[in-house]
Amino acid sequence: MSSAEYVQEGIEHSKDGQYNSAKTSFLKAIEKDPKNIDGHYGLGGIYNLEKKYNEAEKAFKSAIQLDPTHFNTWYSLGYTYELMGKKEDAEKSFEKYRRLKKKMDSILNKEKPCGHEYFLFSYSPGSVPVPLPAKNIASDTETPTRLTNTH
Repeated sequence: MSSAEYVQEGIEHSKDGQYNSAKTSFLKAIEKDPKNIDGHYGLGGIYNLEKKYNEAEKAFKSAIQLDPTHFNTWYSLGYTYELMGKKEDAEKSFEKYRRLKKKMDSILNKEKPCGHEYFLFSYSPGSVPVPLPAKNIASDTETPTRLTNTH
């Protein structure tokens, strides 16, 4: 399987509540392609679920190092900092997210490109990460929300 296929497998496992399998898939994606941003991003979400916040921080920072404009990763890093009790770092990450998201929305409103997809994990304190399906960012520019999972 390709790195991208492992990421997709990890997302599917997450949807099914199979978080250990999801973690394995995200790790395989990164092993296959260490520059796979979505692999690092998904792994960070699983680490948050496992309350391994230092590992989540490292995974999100790896994704940001590969693509500093990946605004959803800035949001997730901010959430991780919240969980760690690092309020100042959290606010800095959320501010970076807001700036990048606003810039992306501005670009999309001018150019209306098509075919660009992303996925993200939404979080709610005390719940599990909820993977959201790939979306066309040209038509969906809503701010990620924190979703509550009933597990």
